[in-house]
Amino acid sequence: MSRWKQYQVAKQQRRKINEKLDRAFLAIKDLLAAGKYEEARTLANRMLMKYPTHMKSWRLMKLVDAWQNVVGDAFAEMRSSERRKVMRALTYEYKNNDFITPETLRRRIEEYKG
Repeated sequence: MSRWKQYQVAKQQRRKINEKLDRAFLAIKDLLAAGKYEEARTLANRMLMKYPTHMKSWRLMKLVDAWQNVVGDAFAEMRSSERRKVMRALTYEYKNNDFITPETLRRRIEEYKG
């Protein structure tokens, strides 16, 4: 197989893994919004076991932990506009930050709330 073909196959595999992890993120985001922390943690853990070398799978685990520490049960008491801002901040952290901590998530939420 030529180098070009090997590169194309590897690129396709990376794209498929990224799509799977992004779908898992959307499912985890819905579970966190519904308050189902254990289910979100098990889904994130399953993705981490399946793709241990991929950074996005580690982001999912860190995101669940940070969500529980920062937002937690207060999400149910927020107004809908605040919920949207929190979800937007959560999505931004997942897409851009490799080292998610409760402090970085808290700062991002405050930044989005204005």
